[in-house]
Amino acid sequence: MKALLAMLVATLTVACSVPVERTEAVAIEFTYEPGEWAPAELAAVHSAAYRWNAELGYDRIVLRAVSDTNAATLRRVSADDIPGLDGWWGRGTGIKLAYVDEATAAHEMGHALGLHHVESGLMQPNLEGRGAELSEQDRAECVRVGECVP
Repeated sequence: MKALLAMLVATLTVACSVPVERTEAVAIEFTYEPGEWAPAELAAVHSAAYRWNAELGYDRIVLRAVSDTNAATLRRVSADDIPGLDGWWGRGTGIKLAYVDEATAAHEMGHALGLHHVESGLMQPNLEGRGAELSEQDRAECVRVGECVP
């Protein structure tokens, strides 16, 4: 029994010390209708996608223009459409942004990547005090969900 346990421990030690090679996941594509957005808003959304892709090391979030607003998965909405929220992410329905800046767009894209809220940083729940840069808590959450490499 002791020999079997020792062999198991040795096997697990070797398995845990082998570096894990990260494979790139399928891109998350958001489509948008350009006429729905002000140029500064589109620039903020593209900058947010670029920020995540730079952090992840590859193009995980892809933005593509479409001519049909109904087909868009990235929508510019009025604050009345999502009362009390600056943005909203719904699995299968995309992102809705009432308040469009880089931090809000990046926050909602973080949810699309699987991140939950953290106390402080880009993924904190409230807009006030939310920075556009990823905090250590954001990075830890990104690692936890398997999107970022530790």
